[in-house]
Amino acid sequence: MNNASPLLEGDKIIEYPCDQSTTTRRYFDRAIDFVAKNQEQPFFLYITPSMSHVPLFASGPFKGKSKRELYGDVVEEIDWNVGRLLHYLEKRGLTENTMIIFSSDNGPWLSFNEEGGFAHPLRGGKFSYYEGGVRIPCIIRWKGTVPAGVTSDAIIASIDLFPTIMHYAGVHSFRQEIDGINISSFLKDPSLRLRDEYIYVKAGEVHGIRKGDWVYLPQTGNSKFKEGDEPELFNLKQDIGESDNLHPKYPDKVKEL
Repeated sequence: MNNASPLLEGDKIIEYPCDQSTTTRRYFDRAIDFVAKNQEQPFFLYITPSMSHVPLFASGPFKGKSKRELYGDVVEEIDWNVGRLLHYLEKRGLTENTMIIFSSDNGPWLSFNEEGGFAHPLRGGKFSYYEGGVRIPCIIRWKGTVPAGVTSDAIIASIDLFPTIMHYAGVHSFRQEIDGINISSFLKDPSLRLRDEYIYVKAGEVHGIRKGDWVYLPQTGNSKFKEGDEPELFNLKQDIGESDNLHPKYPDKVKEL
């Protein structure tokens, strides 16, 4: 694998090859600088570190320090830098006027083994429709607005973030159709259930449906349907690892879904 990559600012290459062991720190340096320059007005900041995406790199203070080898080093460095950003917001008195969302786009890239992450006890990872591929961590912090220390198993999705952020920005209607829903009421009261079902769709094709504790995968949990693979039905409350296919036992549930 060729790990030589350029570092761009706008449309200009400012470093080649980029020292990828420094990128996490540099991204957050720029993030803090952005907040410093915009803290007197409304701002939106979106940070997508290249880590923990392969190939993995950690800087000197973190390399070889975790119990999870290089992947753990990378995650700890991201964690430390998120802490730096949170500390800056607190120091500037911005925590009660800033919503912070920490999340991911999909589960671990299992084909990279120890460098790709692990979703235990969930089954599957990136590119699959099993829980290990679609269930991701999401931490939302907004002092004084979002209740602290609350854990919820409600179904929300990353496509809900856009209409929610727009709600807080005072935008409530859109020219184009929006797939996500405004979850601002849920953030204030996590006991609410804004949706009980969710459909997995890719390229216009339905790959599964989640309703309550049940998930039905008509084309198996893999993103590529292989002829001969049987449909799968799981009760996630009883079987979070999706190991017991209940499809033959509950034909009425299959028909419903």
